Amino acid sequence: MYRVDLVNDDKLLNLTDIFLNAYPGIKMKSDDYKKALIERNKSEFINFYGVYDLDKAVGAMRIHDFKMNLLNEMVKATGVGNIAVHVCNKKEKVAKEIMKFFLYKAREEKASIALLYAFSPEFYKNMGFGFGTFMNQFKIHPKNIKALSKKDHIKVLNIENSKMLYEFYKEKVKNTNGLIEKTEDEIKSLLENTSNKVFGFVKDEKIMGYIISQFKIGREDSFLINDMIISEILFDGPDVFLEFASFLKSQNDQFRYVIINISDENLIYALKDPRDYSNDLLTSVYHKSSSRGMGIMYRVTDVEELFISLKDHDFNGENLNLKLNIVDTFIEENNRSFMIKFVNGKAFCSSLENYDVELTMDIADFSSIITCAVNLKSLYKYGLVKISDEGYLQKLDVIFSTAEKPLCFTNF
Repeated sequence: MYRVDLVNDDKLLNLTDIFLNAYPGIKMKSDDYKKALIERNKSEFINFYGVYDLDKAVGAMRIHDFKMNLLNEMVKATGVGNIAVHVCNKKEKVAKEIMKFFLYKAREEKASIALLYAFSPEFYKNMGFGFGTFMNQFKIHPKNIKALSKKDHIKVLNIENSKMLYEFYKEKVKNTNGLIEKTEDEIKSLLENTSNKVFGFVKDEKIMGYIISQFKIGREDSFLINDMIISEILFDGPDVFLEFASFLKSQNDQFRYVIINISDENLIYALKDPRDYSNDLLTSVYHKSSSRGMGIMYRVTDVEELFISLKDHDFNGENLNLKLNIVDTFIEENNRSFMIKFVNGKAFCSSLENYDVELTMDIADFSSIITCAVNLKSLYKYGLVKISDEGYLQKLDVIFSTAEKPLCFTNF
């Protein structure tokens, strides 16, 4: 019924109204948005597509090509954004056609992992996307941050530091589950964005950590009340963090709150007082300490290709013959059983018929497990995973718990 075409600049401009009507939160004039679309379309890693019913445009999307750290192996991945349906064509399965095209294109290009930021988690979970790492927002009085007294290595970063920052991020990608490669131009754009205040830990002409923050008015009726919002923080080791903590604590006279958006819920242990100062109690005497949000979602597009991509990964040295039953109602090629053989931690698809244990789950839950966004035991506890022999649960949990939760700093 529908046709999906790669679009050039001229055709992309014809899709502007579809994008703007689908995302009224875009605070740009039509002409400015058109310029932004054309500029983004110049990237070799980004392509826009239109969805057509005969010659009428009924939808659109943007596809990104990524290299992503998955379980400390660099794999080919793909992301989709700007999913938009013409206002007159809602509930006509246009979005479904967009996602079918996106996922099968990923399979053709051997991108075994697909990512998106979900406007409706339920909608995409039904299409096989699993929840990723949740974002925690901590609202902290600077004085309540545990810190050292020194902050000697903390510097303001600007465009002159882009090469150093790029090299630091590139190294972090190699050993951080979930991180996606960035180009040097992407790093430059972070530093050129005037709303960003970027601070780095610099030692011996090397960056060993950075914070991206924004300064915001805390109350409209007073220019003296301000907050510091940290949208991104990445660092090497506790010494670097402790100097950042000292730097943040020293802002006590300027900022009412330091608001930290971070996927690591364990940050709470670095605080003297974990409360968010709303004075809300959740139950009994449990003080509200943070807000939590769900955003990034992951999907395995091709189970066999995934294990090929992870052929060098060590699944904790385990040995096991596993019959993995995947339920995938969206990609029928995944909707079957896979024989996975683990030998000294290395995994590969096998044609063997004999197996030690049988594991059954939905592709969405498998996607969350294989990225380490959740552990197998937790999903088993809530009845989302079936296992033929519970005696193998511990071993399977060890196999699939091989990295920290995935971290993603790429917006798309």
